[in-house]
Amino acid sequence: MEHVLPHVRYERCVVSQIEHLEMLLKASGSINDWTASPFGGVLRFLGASSFFEMRTYWGLYLDAARRRDQIAQIREEIAAIHEPHSAEATYHLSGMRSGGLHGITHYAVLGSTFRAYWKTGVVAGNQQDVSVLQREKRGHTNPLLLVSSAPRNDFAMHYGTDPIFGYNVAAALDDSSDVSNASERLAKIVKAQFHDWCVAFVQHARAQTVQISFHCGDALALCHTLQRRAAIPPKVPEHLYSYTRPWSAVPISLDSRLDSYSLKDFHVIDTSNISDHIGILNLLPATVPLLSSANNAVLYTETLLPESLDPDKYCDELLRADTKAICIFMNLSPVGYLLGMSTEHF
Repeated sequence: MEHVLPHVRYERCVVSQIEHLEMLLKASGSINDWTASPFGGVLRFLGASSFFEMRTYWGLYLDAARRRDQIAQIREEIAAIHEPHSAEATYHLSGMRSGGLHGITHYAVLGSTFRAYWKTGVVAGNQQDVSVLQREKRGHTNPLLLVSSAPRNDFAMHYGTDPIFGYNVAAALDDSSDVSNASERLAKIVKAQFHDWCVAFVQHARAQTVQISFHCGDALALCHTLQRRAAIPPKVPEHLYSYTRPWSAVPISLDSRLDSYSLKDFHVIDTSNISDHIGILNLLPATVPLLSSANNAVLYTETLLPESLDPDKYCDELLRADTKAICIFMNLSPVGYLLGMSTEHF
């Protein structure tokens, strides 16, 4: 399972990955074929356009896995992405969130693991994987990262990509006296947690207690389409969000077999930092109507572009209006604002 980790390099050509991609393509001849396949009960698509777009990428992944590795070209592409940003600062602080309480005291270690990942292509640049790569003539490029939606489907990893994000690695930093082996312990914990997640997912999939629905396209367009299908009074004219993405002629068409309950009453909506790109005032009308009316329903938003350095004025600047008035109008309760808590992190 560790081969699914975002390693840029593998120690060998993973035959099972090729076989799995072939299996996915065989099972996805049509939407009906997919629904009847072993994957259809767990992995679903909200519409035909998303289904066929995903199938296209499976084919691209398979081609990338089969073709002869071009190590020099990939190294040039990695350098073109990483080097301009690595020179901007000595330390990279993003990994501090994964270190928990140890993040502040071990920021240098977490920064070095980020740079080691981009230099070696394996998590935290751990010596076990690096030594195997050296024996295997630098290994093979991960086809899942080699293909992207960029022009010509080129390698286009985000310059801030770090495999430790999303994992709790605080335990690897408990021993502050042994900093030299911290990267090795960190990589070991990341692999162990990822393995446990995979095992748990397989168990839930077999028990049919988990279902994932995919959409390829514009997030706001999907939200407004879900509102229309769920008979929620529209907030914007329908023609503004009728297509899968801007400048696309492909209309959004949700699967008619989706029941109306599954299209609304979400208890959790996580928007990451999409508001940095589209604006919070465009995001809220699209997402809030889809939330459940339960008191514990939550909308998560993040930003990397603070509107104000004054915490007391931050929400007012972000919303371009009085925060209390907006909260009453949209039936929202910003926890940090109401409790006077800081919600900032590195």
